[in-house]
Amino acid sequence: MSELKDKIMQSIDKNEVKMHSKNFFRLTKALIEIGIVSLVLLVIFLINLSFYLPRKGLGLGLSGNRWNHIFSVIPWWIVILGVAGIGLLIWIIYRYTGAYKRRLAWIIGIVSIAIVIAGFLLSVSSFNETVGKGFGKMNGSGHGNGNGIHRNR
Repeated sequence: MSELKDKIMQSIDKNEVKMHSKNFFRLTKALIEIGIVSLVLLVIFLINLSFYLPRKGLGLGLSGNRWNHIFSVIPWWIVILGVAGIGLLIWIIYRYTGAYKRRLAWIIGIVSIAIVIAGFLLSVSSFNETVGKGFGKMNGSGHGNGNGIHRNR
């Protein structure tokens, strides 16, 4: 034990160890939490789009070539970004939040399932139509009184 203590004291004496205040660690933790929440919202939105856009683009009465049409309508770049976001989110949670005490398989499963369910529920809600109508009003076009950026005065 004294050998370890001597090694640590030597590294402190050589200024190899940087000291930080409590505020540094508080700020770091707050920024990590803000990053996690932002990434969760972004990934949920991307998963939402990967469920919503194919459903909006699929017409009724498809013939025998149905699966080719379904896979051609799926926005694969959004799916890839969503999966990459889930991977990054799991890595941040596992690395910085003390989740290393848990099994990685549980973290992967719980985070992935929660985000996919939240994205699916968001896609079947009226969120996408509401956002789409809001973007139509932003430039003064669309239906409404032009409550967006360019108001008609």
